[in-house]
Amino acid sequence: MPPSTGWAGGFVATSDPRPAEAAARVLALGGNAVDAAAVALFMLNVVEPQSSGIGGGGFMMIHLAAEGRTLVVDARERAPAAADPQMFLADDGQPMPFGIASTSGVAVGVPGALRGVELALSRWGTMTLADALGPAIAAAEEGIIVDERFADSTRSQRLETECGTGAWDVARRVFRTNGGASSCGGTPAVGEILVQRDLARTLRLIAAQGADVFYNCDDPSGLARAVVATQRAARSELGDRGAGRMTCADLAGYRAVIREPVEATYRGWIIRAAPPPSSGGLTLIQMLKMLERFSLADRKAGFGEGSAPTLNVVQESMRLAFADRAMWMGDTDILPNLPTRGLIDDRYLSRRSASCPDGDPASDAFCITPGLRMTGIRAGDPRPYETAEANLSKLMNAAPVDRQEGTETTHFTITDRWGNIVSCTTTVEATWGSGLMVPGFGFLLNNELTDFNFVPRQRGLPMRPIGIPAPTMLHRKSGHVRAWRHSSFLRLMPAANSQSRPMARRADPGSSIPSSRSPLT
Repeated sequence: MPPSTGWAGGFVATSDPRPAEAAARVLALGGNAVDAAAVALFMLNVVEPQSSGIGGGGFMMIHLAAEGRTLVVDARERAPAAADPQMFLADDGQPMPFGIASTSGVAVGVPGALRGVELALSRWGTMTLADALGPAIAAAEEGIIVDERFADSTRSQRLETECGTGAWDVARRVFRTNGGASSCGGTPAVGEILVQRDLARTLRLIAAQGADVFYNCDDPSGLARAVVATQRAARSELGDRGAGRMTCADLAGYRAVIREPVEATYRGWIIRAAPPPSSGGLTLIQMLKMLERFSLADRKAGFGEGSAPTLNVVQESMRLAFADRAMWMGDTDILPNLPTRGLIDDRYLSRRSASCPDGDPASDAFCITPGLRMTGIRAGDPRPYETAEANLSKLMNAAPVDRQEGTETTHFTITDRWGNIVSCTTTVEATWGSGLMVPGFGFLLNNELTDFNFVPRQRGLPMRPIGIPAPTMLHRKSGHVRAWRHSSFLRLMPAANSQSRPMARRADPGSSIPSSRSPLT
């Protein structure tokens, strides 16, 4: 199953040209898409540490052309065993302020990115982990040129946490070195060289000893012990409640998981997307299926790209999908009876966005109507459309979701000469993650546990917080892959809009990928 004409040597799209160039060299030398993806992911840790890295996690969707199979490597961060539903409540019983909780150790989940890459390479790659780390090690040691985008990101308030306090000063000593008299440091100048010696040392350790050096506290390097110690830092406003709960046992027990993607059809395409604990795939599919009855590309019908009616119906589909997300989506390893099939069942979604003059709250039916904004939106009940009965009555009285989610992540897509494709979303959650950098090892820790509800909704706590990273691929029913895309965190609406436009006009969605980020080999 060869790739489309014009992509015969392979195709790379990343948010920064340097990982794209490194990955493209791998393809040119005969490596496959999984090899190139591993190189790109590690390079992104060097050039975009504010968005992703080995202190975070993500989802890697892989299409294996020879087998005609698509699967997902789930490297989502996990909650430590000592986590509990009250962990984000302050001493007075009220939810912690998001900005304070997300920059404290209590927000740090057990990182999964490294285990995910290790698993993908061992199963489908041709390179060793050490070889995949090579370009990133060189870039960290030799230094990267600070561009305007990176310099601007260092102005983030998340690098101004507890100025003068050791735990948060570690990152500032690397990224905000031009501080003068300010204890918070200053932003680097565009064009200066940023060298990350500690990160290079860490990557060399991993290259020499494998991923276990990151997860084993008994290793003499002290890397794993440093991760555990760093996440014990607590914001002064929170006291001991702000300290992280991760232990050496939590690190040692982390495993990446291979999952089947969620799947649905839309306008002749088969959509495959990341499954729970990502809610992104289900949410995106819900939105697209609810939009399928609208001729979004037809200006004669009142729609068309960027028109008010188009944006309106996309918004309304998003509101319905996010109401369902808040109620019905979670970690299926802990809650196996969540109605994931019912949520994307054609009958349920037809009723969910029924074509009628007015919504019918009594039957959970709403009406997406161009020019109208629905009122009283709440979750529907997809359980009757699930093949297996779910016992989820306790969730029906769930509190509304009132937390803020991060808006920063990174994504890349790679295809090789054999037609294999990788679509990977990786993140440390918010920009600069928790702001906590592991001293002496040069990488930031995530704040992914703030994706849990701050107000407890049920007993027990899922091991993986729900999020919206959604690497996605589009397939023709013939099995030929023609396009891929992703959506991440709070950007589902524009993602769905960009997905639906080319599919509505039967164009190749791959044409919407910016050519400036897509080196061809």
